[in-house]
Amino acid sequence: MEKQIEFRTSGSTGAPKVIAKPEATLLADAAMLARHFAAWFGDAEQLRVLSTISPEHMYGTLWLGYLMALVKPAEVRQVPSPESFLAEQAAAGDQPIILITTPSFLAEFLNHPLHVQVQPTVRAVVTSGSLLSAPLSQRATACFGACPTEIYGATETGSMAWRQQAQGDLWTLFEGVEAEPSAEGITLRSPFCLGGSWTLRDGVAFEPDNPRRFRLLGRQDRRVKVLEQWVDLPEVEAALANHPWIEAAVAFPSGERVTRIWVLAVLTAAGRKALLKQGYGALQRTLRTVWRQARLADVALPRRCRFVHALPYNERGKLAVADLQRVAAGAWPMPVIEGLTRSENTLDLRAAFPADHPFFAGHFPDFAILPGVAQLIFVRSWIRQTFGVLADGGATQLKFRQVVRPGQWLTLHIDRADADFTFTLARGDEVCASGKLTARQP
Repeated sequence: MEKQIEFRTSGSTGAPKVIAKPEATLLADAAMLARHFAAWFGDAEQLRVLSTISPEHMYGTLWLGYLMALVKPAEVRQVPSPESFLAEQAAAGDQPIILITTPSFLAEFLNHPLHVQVQPTVRAVVTSGSLLSAPLSQRATACFGACPTEIYGATETGSMAWRQQAQGDLWTLFEGVEAEPSAEGITLRSPFCLGGSWTLRDGVAFEPDNPRRFRLLGRQDRRVKVLEQWVDLPEVEAALANHPWIEAAVAFPSGERVTRIWVLAVLTAAGRKALLKQGYGALQRTLRTVWRQARLADVALPRRCRFVHALPYNERGKLAVADLQRVAAGAWPMPVIEGLTRSENTLDLRAAFPADHPFFAGHFPDFAILPGVAQLIFVRSWIRQTFGVLADGGATQLKFRQVVRPGQWLTLHIDRADADFTFTLARGDEVCASGKLTARQP
């Protein structure tokens, strides 16, 4: 009996499910990739491959398992954090490097203050799992000196097409892959597909003069009914795609009794500057104007747009609706965040609160300050996000030394020692607040 390899899908567009693929399809897929990207692997005995992806998922199994077995690079190493990538690159010296990663890691890395230490030894950056936004692709190209190569496919289909956005937004089918548009989306045929053929629910537009190149138009199944009208979520996102304040955005349905459209958006540097200067209300009004200019129906206008430091990709590089809803439903909006770095037991970031942040409400009408209780809420929220624990078991050694005003940049530093989290909030060289928070004991 032919060997079967089982994978579990991410559940980003439905319930997770187990898919069994014949090993022969993975071997054929890997052999095609080795031929297509042969220029990367010509000196494999000198090549170091660094990966941020799990070898257990389809993308990881194919690239880290079957493909690496064919090309036999000098070394394959996992780099779970920006710091570990930089350490591995430094250890590699002049060895060429291929980085196999996801859009979520690239976003985290490029927001890391040490990303400027990347050395010019990166030969290629490969990414899959979700689409790279144009601004993120441009920033990654500038940082690594290599435009990311994006791989389009799915667990059921294997590798289908690739693109580099430095050459435009069109995708090119891989060798041995045939495709055509269908009523459901795009139908693909190749030796890598389950059963030889599979249909994905992605809208596509093929080039009239080149049927092997196409543009993705968004998921066909990303349509939701709002007050008896259908809303195409990709249209809501597309209205923001070229706005200079938006680096990435995702629209999704939310609401228990009445479905509404919500949006999470990551701001560019210009967007963060505008948020600090104008506040949440003005930024929201500006984006609503953008959506209206795109002629979206009234029911498609987002009822909530939350600005976040990064989209909540899961470990497979996917955005699950439940995670989007959880982040958007937070009790208060996130301040402007920059320069976030983390390790197993530390966190550092810079934050500034716009003048109309809810934390300033009532404190005080003529001289707004950030209350001490709000500072503790902010610190606890980052302990939970970073370390996955609730630091509400007790607070000791608390000191509030300096007044914090709207728009002032604060540096948050957290050190973890078992269940204790020591923190400081500083404005430049001045410590504004410090103390120790303890996690709740089971």
